[in-house]
Amino acid sequence: MPTPSPRVDIKDIIKFKRKRKLELLKFRELIDSIEGELNSVDDDLERKRIMIKFQEKIQKEILEIKKLMGDSKLDFILSGFSSLLDFKQKEVVGTISGIGAFSAGAIANLPLMGLGAGALLLTETLVSSYKKLNRQVESNIASYIYYAQKAGMFN
Repeated sequence: MPTPSPRVDIKDIIKFKRKRKLELLKFRELIDSIEGELNSVDDDLERKRIMIKFQEKIQKEILEIKKLMGDSKLDFILSGFSSLLDFKQKEVVGTISGIGAFSAGAIANLPLMGLGAGALLLTETLVSSYKKLNRQVESNIASYIYYAQKAGMFN
């Protein structure tokens, strides 16, 4: 198991553990189940196999989180762009058919109204995507280790 680097201040470790309490508890459950599995086996070779399987599982889960986080950057860009396009199409159709104001002054203000509404829609889409991603990462059994690595807690 990874242990905190000696150069990491104990206050930072405590702060991290408090911040990531849910992930820590989930990870402890996993450790407890592996420990129970190891205690139920008498054969050293079988214990080694269990430990290797556990290490590979953690590695796989961390890679999945990293992939999720890397893919999320592209998702944010694509969802943001598609939200703007979607809003722009609604704006054009709504402007022509729904407003009914064809004076020069009303039409001149439409791009600014559209820009503000588009920004709100984009913000809502990005926040929604970010929350969904966080739920996926936090539900991963290795999220505590991932966040600890990211925070520089390990060597």
